Amino acid sequence: MKNRIYYLAFICLLLFSTGVWAQGKMDKNRIDLLKISFLTEEIDLTSEEAQQFWPIYNKYNDRIHEARVQLERGTQREIKSSGGVKNLSEEQSADILERIMKLEETISSNKIAMTKELRSVISDNKIIRLQIAEREFNRRMLQEYGKRKRMNR
Repeated sequence: MKNRIYYLAFICLLLFSTGVWAQGKMDKNRIDLLKISFLTEEIDLTSEEAQQFWPIYNKYNDRIHEARVQLERGTQREIKSSGGVKNLSEEQSADILERIMKLEETISSNKIAMTKELRSVISDNKIIRLQIAEREFNRRMLQEYGKRKRMNR
């Protein structure tokens, strides 16, 4: 019975997300609401846990997201402006690689810090379920995005 409720909730979320893509633009706020709903259901947060969980999660998730954006966009932009990877000097390559490693370290340290802080709020089992749910949410969003993109060709 509980699985049916989760299944029904996820179908509702997908139907809701259909409206997001139908507008031709993914609204970050709506996706965030979908993610919040999905994660809350998947890790089965109580209202007390949710009150403590979300501020911690959002703080670290924002930091991780910003580092990923810098990693992807910043390094790609610099490589592209240099005419591609083959045209980078050793000095430029070393500089870019150093920044990549620092950003990867930032992402990793924020994930570790978030996990440590969340352990005081939710169980270890729920933290593992959170990690799995995040990957599942991202996978489903990418699948849905791919379907929409193929349909618009």
